[in-house]
Order: sequence, then C-alpha cells, then structure tokens
Amino acid sequence: MAKRLSQDSLVVVICSLAVLFTGLSGKMEAGKAGDIIFSHRAHAERGIECASCHPAVETSEKGSDNLLPGKNNCGPCHDLNKKETCKVCHGETGDPQALGKVSDYSPKFSHAAHLKIKSGCETCHEGIASSDSSLAAHLPQMKRCLTCHDGLTAKKDCIICHEKPEGKYPENHRPKEWIIDHVFEYSVDKGNSCKMCHTNEQCQRCHLDEVLLAP
Repeated sequence: MAKRLSQDSLVVVICSLAVLFTGLSGKMEAGKAGDIIFSHRAHAERGIECASCHPAVETSEKGSDNLLPGKNNCGPCHDLNKKETCKVCHGETGDPQALGKVSDYSPKFSHAAHLKIKSGCETCHEGIASSDSSLAAHLPQMKRCLTCHDGLTAKKDCIICHEKPEGKYPENHRPKEWIIDHVFEYSVDKGNSCKMCHTNEQCQRCHLDEVLLAP
C-alpha cells in the first residue's frame, strides 16, 4: 500500500507541475509588460501622485476596470509631439503597444472604497514606489489583504471579493485541474497559503485516513 501511495504521489506532483507552468504562462500573458519601459520609482521621487497616472482609481468599484494609464495620461508631462519621447516608455517605437490589462483579478474589488477610508496605495501595492517595473508583480496577494481583513479591522468573508454567480470561490479554485494543482501549491509553503482561508478540519473532510493522499 505504501509503495502504491508513493507512486501515486509522484504522478500527482508531475501532473501538478505541468498544470502550474501552463497556468502561470496564461497569467503572465494577461499582465505582461509588452514593450513598456516604466519606473514607478522615478515618478514617485518627483512627487507625482498615483492618481495623476491612474485617475480612474478614485471612482473604480470593480476589479474588472482597466485602471492602467493610456497615452492621454502621459501627455500632461511628456511632449507626445516629439518622436524621441516615445523612446522614454516604448522599446518598440515602430509599433508601440499598450500595457496588457490584468484580467485574473478579484471582480468585486473596489479601489474607491479603500481610498474612502484613506488607505494609501502602498498599503496594498507594497513596494510599488521603489519599483522600476511595470509588471503585475505588484498586485497584492491575498496574504496582503488579510493584514486588514482579519475579522477585526475589516471583514474576512470570502464573499467580499470572490463572489460570482456560480458561487464564492477565487478564480484559481475553478479550473478542473485544481484538484491536482492544489497538491503542489500546498507543498510550496507547507499549506500556509491554504491556511489563510481553510482550517485543518476542512482539509480533513477530504483527506481522511488514506482515502486520498495525505498532505
């Protein structure tokens, strides 16, 4: 029985790796930088407020809103009539591309609600003011959210951000591959990310004795 479990474990890990790398490539595509050259640090050092480039954040109430700045947002500071200006932000000036919109984000997230309670941008976007990157790496992970959404400072209910018509689940819990993928994700940090929302009792509803592979 032990040998069978060992073989099964190996299969699960291999499958999980394949699913993970496939999933990551899709997420990177959604939030890739394209040919954009941008430094948040350089703008922050000049005292430029986040809303100067991202004006829509002040009224945005949905995570699906595109809050990335476009060409018109750059115009007040950069002379867009000069061809050499394009080189400041675009690596491919012959065919400049806009920054790809991040699509896999909590659909119910409201920037307006957070700004209303005077929550500064770096409260969630940690390290953004010292970043020289335009990648989506500065999107807050759930661990960051739970520093406030701990059930005391702010509500901890999943339904606040993760509800959809199908139910209240995060997007990465929906793919059919999740039943395999979550095994690998557990192994990355010994389940610490799982424990942000789930109790040991919830895990044990499936992982009873040897019915399923034990974590």
